[in-house]
Amino acid sequence: MSSTRDSAAPVVAVRHITKRFPGVVANSDVSLDLYAGIVHCLLGENGAGKSTLIGILAGMQQPDEGWIEIDGVRTAIPNPRTAVDQGVGVVYQHSTLIPTMTVLENLMLGDTDRFRQDRKGALTRLEEISELLGSSIDPDSRAEALGLGQQQQVEIAKAMWRGSRLLILDEPTSMLTPQAVAKLQDTVARLKDDGLAVIFITHKLREAYAMGDEISVLRRGVVVHRINQAELAGLDEQSTRVRILTAMFGGESGDEAASEAAVLLAGEPQGRAAYAPHVGGPVVLSVSSASTMGTTSDTPIDAISLDLRAGEILGVAGIDGHGQSALAEAIAGQRGLASGRIELSGQDVTGQGVRSRQKMGLRYVTDDRLHEGIVGSLSVALNLMLKQIGSAPYWRGGRIQRAQVTAEAERLVQDYEIRTPSTTTRAGTLSGGNIQKLLLARELSHGPKVVVFHKPTYGLDLRTVGRVRDLIRGFVSDGGAALLISTDLDELVEMSDRIVVLSRGQLVGEVVNDGANTAERIGVLMTASTTQGPEALDHEIAGPLTELEPSATRAQAARGTGGRILDALVRSLLPVILALVAGGVLLKAIGVDPLAFYGEVANYGIIGNGWQRSLILMAPLLLVATGLIVVFRANLWNLGYEGQYLLGAVVAVGFAPTLTTALPLWLAFLVLALGASLVAASWTIVPAVLKARYGTNEIITTLMMSFIAIGVVNLLIRGPFHADKLTVPQTQLLEAERMLPHLPGTKIHVGFLVAIVVAVGIHLLLTRTSFGLRVDIFGASPRTALHVGIDVPWMIVVLFLISGALIGLAGAVDTLGLWGYIRANWNPAYGAAIMPFVFLGRLNVLATMPFVAFYAVLATGWAIASQDVGLPVDFLLVIIALILLFMTLIEFFGTRRDLGESYIPRGLRNAWRRGSRSGSPA
Repeated sequence: MSSTRDSAAPVVAVRHITKRFPGVVANSDVSLDLYAGIVHCLLGENGAGKSTLIGILAGMQQPDEGWIEIDGVRTAIPNPRTAVDQGVGVVYQHSTLIPTMTVLENLMLGDTDRFRQDRKGALTRLEEISELLGSSIDPDSRAEALGLGQQQQVEIAKAMWRGSRLLILDEPTSMLTPQAVAKLQDTVARLKDDGLAVIFITHKLREAYAMGDEISVLRRGVVVHRINQAELAGLDEQSTRVRILTAMFGGESGDEAASEAAVLLAGEPQGRAAYAPHVGGPVVLSVSSASTMGTTSDTPIDAISLDLRAGEILGVAGIDGHGQSALAEAIAGQRGLASGRIELSGQDVTGQGVRSRQKMGLRYVTDDRLHEGIVGSLSVALNLMLKQIGSAPYWRGGRIQRAQVTAEAERLVQDYEIRTPSTTTRAGTLSGGNIQKLLLARELSHGPKVVVFHKPTYGLDLRTVGRVRDLIRGFVSDGGAALLISTDLDELVEMSDRIVVLSRGQLVGEVVNDGANTAERIGVLMTASTTQGPEALDHEIAGPLTELEPSATRAQAARGTGGRILDALVRSLLPVILALVAGGVLLKAIGVDPLAFYGEVANYGIIGNGWQRSLILMAPLLLVATGLIVVFRANLWNLGYEGQYLLGAVVAVGFAPTLTTALPLWLAFLVLALGASLVAASWTIVPAVLKARYGTNEIITTLMMSFIAIGVVNLLIRGPFHADKLTVPQTQLLEAERMLPHLPGTKIHVGFLVAIVVAVGIHLLLTRTSFGLRVDIFGASPRTALHVGIDVPWMIVVLFLISGALIGLAGAVDTLGLWGYIRANWNPAYGAAIMPFVFLGRLNVLATMPFVAFYAVLATGWAIASQDVGLPVDFLLVIIALILLFMTLIEFFGTRRDLGESYIPRGLRNAWRRGSRSGSPA
């Protein structure tokens, strides 16, 4: 704190910055002066507005109000490139280096102004920066071979590469060893002496006092307190701490949660009670020589062995991405072992899945709370019960018992202090801290014995951090066993009995947490292990809903249930209305009166016997639509519908002449329907297994199988099913009396009734049973499905089989009820025609029914009306294309509305404004 300002004018100044997101004011009238040679510490809880302010300085966000001055000149920073050009560099908490590139290649990535790269000039620049930083940086070392401290030195060099006025360090010590923190402190001192302005963001007061010259405190987007250089120089550490804590917590400083947060903010590891080894506790988790296969996202574990005893917290330290995910998922059963063994309470569970291990008392609190831990679109109550799906007393006979689920959810919400408007609130609208408490409530209830906690406090505000740590301690004090994986050394020292160090997928040492320089001993192990080999790429961590990303779910929740229903109606009906209007314009352009033509379509599709013809067509359309909905709800694609439909049709009509003669008609129809469904379903097995086992793209494989099926169908029509004495390749014509009977008093065959019953049954299956809930979970997040114990491969295969069976049944109903035969190369293309209406119905079978009926009327009436005016029947495809076009546009604008953005992108608005100004009279 001995630096003095080089001049009275700030290098960079932030003036009256305000930034709003839906429902949140992230920054409110924020002003800061940043001076050369001064380290300005920025403090505040999560959500205080620090990240938003830094995003604005870095060109990642644009302020709604206010401006930035550089060297006294008002300067716009519309993008990160401009920020770099203006000398604003940012070192983020997580590495941005490309691991497979060398240090020099990473540093030269931004040098795009010249065609040929200047390696010699780059080496000279690296030498200059290395001398300034006091570091020796090997330009030819690959980034992945560097330790975390070395990577951070390269990140600083990268931020300063093109010259720098302002260097922003965003929580740079959060994952550093004590040795690396000391090195960073020396680096910052050198940068100050060289005249750089530095913003240092931290959550540890001892670092702010040790490294800062000025301090600003943000609270709820407002700068609530400042300590300038002269004031800070006259304060001791304790006085500084009191002023900052008072500013951060204000009148809440007496609150217990605020007091706990204050202790954490002080940055001093609190340590544990006197060390007492758990030699008497039984081993409840044993991992022996466990190795996993590699993935693209993290390092696999290699021959790891560890034991965890009841009543013990075993910490796992290490640089993020060194095998932590592989270890956690292997223990939880989400990732298989290539070799080794895992035991729970002495029982080998190596070959058992997630659900089996959960029943034995193993739980896993994932680090990816948003994308794996919860299903954001489901209620808080259902998310709390995800791992109890199908279990009594919450489900009986596959049906949810809502009273029991609600009662249990309300109990957990109260016990774990989850702040939510109600248990019916969608989980995705909660704050990150409350989502984490939801996960803890789910995992720590219903008899857990062993819990794996993977970065349980990452990204949380200080109050929630204290609450989470208390919950973990409470679980262990009651006899539970915890494996605590964390990149926060202070947390591990405070919480753990023993700490093992994980590096490059291997355990490199163990430290008994007896209070004797524990953090330093861990740092020695981490430093020694990361200077001798490749380092894995840091994988993206999904934290809470952040300041930088406006939440669509929050904006949607704010509109209320009525607003969401209205929004869904608009998005469903408006594309059809606009398509008919645009189609009318095209009809008018080619000389057809659109109103008269649409009137004829409605007349032929509804009036007289038109409604019966439309309902007959609706039968196969509804079955195909239902078959598509089954897979689409799971975010799977079955585009082999044409082949599956034709297989069902040819099997039904090919065997019908024989079976309807040999068997009673009702039995013959039942056998034919089952046969058509089974054959079509079997045609999905190959794509389903490839998807389930190897992750093969099902779009490609279902299309492939569809083409094969079409060829097989044509061979059957020309071969064994070919009608005798006919030169035209078609099946034998089925007599009218041996086709599906009609409903009394109509010409509508019973296939329509079958389609309705089947569709309603599938709707109930998908919306009223535990199976349907599993489908929705898998569709929302396959990772969450795996995490909660759903058998994902089995789910994929079953869904494809159901989808294929329904589409094959559509073929049987259509041919047995209407046509009585099929010809080679015939294809009604029901799937392609009905698919837009499936999405207009929001993948809900009942909501899709009116759209299917509408299309049936449209197609029936169009076929006749178009002949009257000489219009090609294929013109109906233009209407379908227009519906798709307007669906796309409305979804685009609707998404922008959900995000709280203008319907018109910023670039178009700016271009319009420039054009308006240039066209204005002087």
